Amino acid sequence: MIDTLNQCDGFIIGSPTLGGHAPVQIQTALGLILANVPKTKLVGVFGSYGWSGEAIDLLEQKLRDGNYTFGFEPLRVRFSPDREALETCVVAARQFAQQLRKRQKQQIARPTLAKAQTDRTTEALGRVMGSLCVLTTQTDGVQAGILTSWVSQASFNPPGLMLAIP
Repeated sequence: MIDTLNQCDGFIIGSPTLGGHAPVQIQTALGLILANVPKTKLVGVFGSYGWSGEAIDLLEQKLRDGNYTFGFEPLRVRFSPDREALETCVVAARQFAQQLRKRQKQQIARPTLAKAQTDRTTEALGRVMGSLCVLTTQTDGVQAGILTSWVSQASFNPPGLMLAIP
């Protein structure tokens, strides 16, 4: 997946919201994207939901925090797409394709466009999506640890984590 994403000019990622969350597979893919895919890629986000749409919000916020450029505003579909929602998807796809063409023309004009590099902290935080783990600390040579039931990235700048303690 990472090799394919590194070869493309942009990508669109989507997710359903299940029980107020994105499925683990989507969270894992998002972590890999944030850690390995250049920030120069054009992105899009879409998703379906029943009541709240947290998965769509998660994808959007993580990619915005990662400084990716969006090719269209995130698409949200409640339950199943109707005719209007499908038309909105077509418009978004056209907008995305137009922005990709515009970027390609700009790159031809400036072939030495520098690629954005992520720093080590961003890479590390991008890989933390949720897990059962032990948080360890060291103060004045004294080590301590605590079991957490959930860990997730809270912010890029300053680097921050959210965790749940059982």
